[in-house]
Amino acid sequence: MAVAARGRSLAILADQLTHTQTNIAALEREIEQLLQRDDGATGLQSVPEFGAKTVAVLRAELGEVERFQRSAQVVAYAGLDITVKERGKWKGQRKLSKRGSGELRRTLYLTAMRCVRREGSAFGAYYRALGARGLKGNAALVAVMRKMLVVAYHLVRSGDTYDPTKVWAGAHPVEMS
Repeated sequence: MAVAARGRSLAILADQLTHTQTNIAALEREIEQLLQRDDGATGLQSVPEFGAKTVAVLRAELGEVERFQRSAQVVAYAGLDITVKERGKWKGQRKLSKRGSGELRRTLYLTAMRCVRREGSAFGAYYRALGARGLKGNAALVAVMRKMLVVAYHLVRSGDTYDPTKVWAGAHPVEMS
């Protein structure tokens, strides 16, 4: 009896998995269609480091970028700005404000982690340059995340296409594959 019950449970789980995979595929097709119709996504799609899901999250989380006058406002909106908590004579440590969208920060983090390891990535070259100047580990990674966000903001706002030399002066367009 227990074997039959486990078999039935397994069949139900397999059915749920198939149903979930079908729904995910439908959602991915819908995201792809939305991105094709979105003029703001065109510039983001020209960035080789940004995949379709990264572009979708950037467009969804940033929304209408015209509401931001400066890139610093976008950085603050994403919670990637620096805050210092001080009280009286006590001087606190500097840390990220984390006021904005956690999903946007998570997506930028995962994209940055992939980019710093990718050969020919302008963001990876920027990360290595920061490391050579003494900025290490997570601090350099957050700087790359901020740079990605500023580049994304500029591309959506201006309608330009991606130029890796604008990410970091040491990046070369011929390096990109």
